[in-house]
Amino acid sequence: SDLTDILTLTTTSGPVVFRDNGLFMLLVDGTAGYSVNIETDVTTTVTDPDFPNGTRDIAYIDTYFVCAKPATQQFYISDQMSALSWNALDFFAAEGNPDQVVGLTENHRELWVFGVRTTEVWSSSGDADFPFQRMSFIEQGCAAAGSITKMDNSVFWLGSNEQGAGVVYRANGYTPTRISTHAIEYQISKYSRIDDAVSFAYIQEGHAFYVLTFPSANATWVYDAATGTWHERSFLLAGADIRWRANCHMFFEGKHIVGDFEDGKLYEISSSIYDDFGNEMRRVRSVRVKSNEMKPISFAKLF
Repeated sequence: SDLTDILTLTTTSGPVVFRDNGLFMLLVDGTAGYSVNIETDVTTTVTDPDFPNGTRDIAYIDTYFVCAKPATQQFYISDQMSALSWNALDFFAAEGNPDQVVGLTENHRELWVFGVRTTEVWSSSGDADFPFQRMSFIEQGCAAAGSITKMDNSVFWLGSNEQGAGVVYRANGYTPTRISTHAIEYQISKYSRIDDAVSFAYIQEGHAFYVLTFPSANATWVYDAATGTWHERSFLLAGADIRWRANCHMFFEGKHIVGDFEDGKLYEISSSIYDDFGNEMRRVRSVRVKSNEMKPISFAKLF
């Protein structure tokens, strides 16, 4: 179908995040906010002086858009069912620990507010004057806003706290459960930068995949929630493995569509396709060393 140009962003790099309420979509690019009428495609720049310009994260919960104010502990809510109208007094502060808000997500009608060292979970109270209240305080923060992803009825993220960073967690209720292995954590520890990590999730043939990419390290790791195992994905370029080209994902008309990190092209993920858009796809399987007191070991099958 034909494409319609409805918006030109002021930025040329960095993530773009959006949420919708069924009527309007709020989009942020780290510089400004934009409201898109879903029915008419009319786009309006958010000019309300109370909007936290510079935000790169949005959540949506119970008719409110929620945005974190950069470099603060504060997060702001919009007027109900509006992306354009904001009130300077409609903000809350994650004050359980004096660390800045890294990112936001909504899960089971609760707002998860991730800081550098800690995380707070807020619930919608329904009160017209004070619609959110703190429900839980978690002694585990987030190392990269882009690593926060909802999958498998839970929240996944790359952790950070006062003791260190680089462990991947999934929420078990309000308890962070470590899912990364020592081998994965060793690889992450070698990266010069992890705060730029990005992620997405998708489900294919009963397997829920959490895809975590480290752009500066040129590496992609994938967690399979169905088996509890990790594997690395890459693209073969001039004989060398680089990060997987998929940078974002959408399930559209029964297909898994991903966007290329470098040129913006769209591709389909399919288990019946055995190359990367015509390029060789390298598959390597490694296993742990088995020992039988220096005696030969034979294997009837490899799976």
